[in-house]
Amino acid sequence: ASSVPAIVIPNGEGKLPAAYASDFWCYPMFRSISESMGKPLPVGTLGLCIDPAQKGLAAFGREEYTTPAWYRLLQVAHCENTACPTPAVQMIDNTELMKNFEPLSDEELKVLGKLRAYLTKIPMVECTGCGYCLSACPLELPISGYIKVLNNAQLFGKADGVVHSYRWLTAKHKPSDCVKCECCTGVCPQHLDIPGHLARLAGWAERNGL
Repeated sequence: ASSVPAIVIPNGEGKLPAAYASDFWCYPMFRSISESMGKPLPVGTLGLCIDPAQKGLAAFGREEYTTPAWYRLLQVAHCENTACPTPAVQMIDNTELMKNFEPLSDEELKVLGKLRAYLTKIPMVECTGCGYCLSACPLELPISGYIKVLNNAQLFGKADGVVHSYRWLTAKHKPSDCVKCECCTGVCPQHLDIPGHLARLAGWAERNGL
C-alpha cells in the first residue's frame, strides 16, 4: 500500500491554547488591563519561533517569527508537547509563568538522570544553530541544517523526515562539497569540528544511497 502524507491534529482539551501575539506584546500590561476590566487573563505566550526551511510552511512566507498569515490558524490552535526533537513551529512561552517555580522532586531528578545517561550514549553534535558558520562558508553551505540532519539520523536512522530534510538541504550543495577550509570552525562558539561532522553526514548519505 502506498503511503499518504497526513497531518495529525491532537486533541486540545485541557491544553494551553495558542495565541496570536504581535511584536509589541507586553504580557504584564495586558494582564493588568484584563484584571482591571474583570476579564479572563490572556494566555501569555509570546509568539512563534519558526523553522523557515520546512517545505510544508512555504505558503506562510517562511519567516522565523509570527506574521499575520498565522492569525486565523492560531485562533484555533493549541500548544502540544511533542516527541519531535525540533518542531517546525515552537510557541515561545511567557517567563512570568515560572514565578511560582517549584524544583523537581528527587524521583523526577532520578528519571532525568536515567534519561541523561541514555542520551549521552548517542553521539550527538552539540550545535546551537547560531548560524555564524553560514556567513563564513565560502560555498554558503547550510551547515547548521546539515548538522541537524546528522543528529536526527543518529536518532531515527533513514526515517522519511530525515531523508526529506537531507534532500531539501542538498538541492544546491552536498556536505561532501566541503573543501575543509575551516573558515567555519574559526567562528564556531562551540569549537566544533564542522568539516569532520559534514564528512560523517556525507558518509551516512552514501551508505544510504542519497
